[in-house]
Amino acid sequence: MNEFSVEIERIKSLFNESRLYGNLVETCDSESEAITLLRSKDYEVVKPGNCTNPDTNLVCVKEILDDKGLNYKEFDNGGKCTIIVRGGHPNDNRKQIYMFVNDKNEFGWKVDYENPKDLKAAYGIDEKVKYVEYRGEFICNGGEIQMEIKVDRYKIDSSSSWVNGKKIYQKPTLDWDRWIKQ
Repeated sequence: MNEFSVEIERIKSLFNESRLYGNLVETCDSESEAITLLRSKDYEVVKPGNCTNPDTNLVCVKEILDDKGLNYKEFDNGGKCTIIVRGGHPNDNRKQIYMFVNDKNEFGWKVDYENPKDLKAAYGIDEKVKYVEYRGEFICNGGEIQMEIKVDRYKIDSSSSWVNGKKIYQKPTLDWDRWIKQ
């Protein structure tokens, strides 16, 4: 019975305050000490919500979003500054996500239709579309974001497989005035 009590105490000690957060609590007395420790182990330490090196295109995107009062998330992803905007348009059954990446001015745009949508005019297909994704490059200049779509794909309502589309737009300009925050 005494061995059982000793084992219970040993297990409880694994979950005490000093062990709960690992070695950082035991070895670091301040934030700067923790940062130094992490960097010494080749970790990249960046405060949340900050990009370390946004280029002029991303700064332009942030200014447009700030001017319109739109919410976005900004973070570093493997040294690439990234901005994500979620939202949609009024009187529309779609949710949209835009992602702008510092590296080579890449963007991604995903549209998720709550009710499958007839996009025959855009895609030339008879089935209704549930999801659409676009990828390409963007340029932000003078308060406008223009995109050149290089790859697009979609899923029809009755399938879980992606279908490659065709190049649809040549540099459309994003209309943020009708954007609804989500």
